[in-house]
Amino acid sequence: MQSKTAEIKEILSNYYFYKMQLLSGTLDALTKEKFIFIGKCIDGLDERNRKLIGDFYFGARSKEEMANEQFCVRTTIYRRVNKIINKINALYKRQFP
Repeated sequence: MQSKTAEIKEILSNYYFYKMQLLSGTLDALTKEKFIFIGKCIDGLDERNRKLIGDFYFGARSKEEMANEQFCVRTTIYRRVNKIINKINALYKRQFP
């Protein structure tokens, strides 16, 4: 069984695939509920964190470009993203035990 953090990362990594399935009506009920929940969690983030997650998972820019823009190294970008994922994970575990 996959960890909750791995589930969240998998859904974010394949966001457009799941969104296409959702729109076409082929997404199973549980995955649909999880997808919508993660989307709401991201919408609830402050602007800086929402942009970071968006750029990290959905953006066309490299992690190096993201780091340069924020005047840090790539490791810092990964650390910040993991911190956000952990916050989402805390809510996710309560919703999907």
